[in-house]
Amino acid sequence: MNIIRTEEYKLRKQNIFWIKTSSAQLVDALNLLNHKNPQVVIKTIQKLREIRDLRALEPLRMLLNHPDLEVVSETILAIGSLGDERVVNDLIPFLNSEPLLQTSAIQALGEIRCQTAIGYLEQMLTDSIVGPMVAETMAFIGGIAAYKALAKHWLNHGEQIDTENYLSLLKHVLEGINSQVPHIEGICESFSRYLNDPNDSIRALAACCLIASGPCPEDMKALSIISETLGDNIQLPACLKNRKDLVPRLLNSSENLILWGFQLSALYPKNASPMDILNALKKYSDESDNINYIADVLLKVKDPILAPAILDLYCRISWDKRIILHPLLKIYKKQIRLLLIDYDIDDETRIVISAHIGVSPVCIALEIMDLPLDSRILVLSLLSDCKSIMKCMPWSQWLENSPGFYLNVAADVTLKSGIKEIFPVLRKIFPSYPVKKLIKSAGTLKDKESVSILIKHLETESTETRMLILESLGYIGGKEARQGLKNYIKNCKKTGELHKAIRSLSFCATSEDCSFFRELSSDSDWHVRSICAEVLSRYPSLENFETLIKLSSDPEKIVSQRTSFFLKYLPMGNFLIRQQEHNSSDKEYQDIQLESKDKIESFKYNHQLKEHQNVTGN
Repeated sequence: MNIIRTEEYKLRKQNIFWIKTSSAQLVDALNLLNHKNPQVVIKTIQKLREIRDLRALEPLRMLLNHPDLEVVSETILAIGSLGDERVVNDLIPFLNSEPLLQTSAIQALGEIRCQTAIGYLEQMLTDSIVGPMVAETMAFIGGIAAYKALAKHWLNHGEQIDTENYLSLLKHVLEGINSQVPHIEGICESFSRYLNDPNDSIRALAACCLIASGPCPEDMKALSIISETLGDNIQLPACLKNRKDLVPRLLNSSENLILWGFQLSALYPKNASPMDILNALKKYSDESDNINYIADVLLKVKDPILAPAILDLYCRISWDKRIILHPLLKIYKKQIRLLLIDYDIDDETRIVISAHIGVSPVCIALEIMDLPLDSRILVLSLLSDCKSIMKCMPWSQWLENSPGFYLNVAADVTLKSGIKEIFPVLRKIFPSYPVKKLIKSAGTLKDKESVSILIKHLETESTETRMLILESLGYIGGKEARQGLKNYIKNCKKTGELHKAIRSLSFCATSEDCSFFRELSSDSDWHVRSICAEVLSRYPSLENFETLIKLSSDPEKIVSQRTSFFLKYLPMGNFLIRQQEHNSSDKEYQDIQLESKDKIESFKYNHQLKEHQNVTGN
């Protein structure tokens, strides 16, 4: 027992390092496979299975002839986790072996998911003991071969097996087949028999199996059952994904099935006729929540006959959903332009539609300026990405006369249309109206003239606004922004804002900021030290290198790992900065080279020593 405990202790000590699986560590583990105590061998096999190192596969295969059954059982399971179809022949003989090895082999073949195993497993389906386990394994493997085998067993022995469980297995296999499902004589009739079953679960499973298995006279009844079972679920059921033949019937069906018809039409647009889609659009009334699916079909099935229905659909849904249909307005702009002549809609909708069907930007701009204030703001926000129209607007006049009304929409236009000419006017009113969109615009446009205003507002605004200001300063960058961030970091007491300020400074940091980050590298917060390592690794110098060496031994694992990664992949030569640029002599430069090389070798030695101590436990 002492030997077993000693070996188990070694396994526990080495466990964390096996994840890395260096060659030496793997050799130590594999040597334990030859241990005379079976319990030690089993523990080793379990660990090798856990770390999933493919180099262990061949040594494990050698254990399949081990005299201890438990060792062989664990080996089979480990091979199932590590192997592929190449090890199937090693496992097949165990299907007719001891019960323990038999169940292990079935489980292992399921993990490998190799189609060649289906034929061997099929022979065991009628076994009263392992038959149910074999059926589940075959369903897990999936594919057409598994479906044929399970369907055959279902047709021949349906009365002797658990109906609900077996239907769930068939459903799983059928829904996993991505090609046309082969027709099996009598299978549809066997499923339709359960469409009237008093058990709701059996009825639903049978309906899904029937739909997935191919065309059947009971299709619509099965669809009705599935619809009732799923309730408000709008996602296309997996059993329908291969039934392109059902597209016309779904589109012309009751309202609760039409949405599935749209989704199936998007997968098979050639099976959806424009007339079927037109009829579906007229019957379907809940477009607002599901407009994405409808738009997807309308973008794939193009026909002028659909233009009136698209216009009707656009006018019925809410403003926030209409943007999804804007590409369609452009596709049918000729037809919609004619329809608008006599179409009864509000001015705001008509102007937005006109903007997307090619009406002159100047004409659109004039119509917008004639709207009442509230309507004008609404239309401007809806067309904020239409640069040609937005450039025609009198932004300077509006912002000077009514900044409170136009500030948000002007900032939105600046962001979406990229019209930088608006921003100088916005900057003037920034001190009085430090709204979030304006702060974000300053960062996105990298407006350096806004830096002083942003820094000033750091002292007065809410936490949420301060976080946004810090982020924008990081995007803008420059000497003033960096100094503002440094000053804020020195005086900041709130952890969240401190992290945001340091991260923002890291985005725009230059070599001039390295001394600041070297000082921060001794901060008690590991998150701060991690950012320091990231910044210092960008600017190689001896001073930065020394700090990185220190951080590579940081007590916080994530900091030491990230720093070691930077040191490992950064060319060490980059740290040998040529001092001649600072008028130093060749002798000075050579001394610095030697010093840095010594530091590099010392780092490598200490790193290797640390790994060795961890492995040996000393």
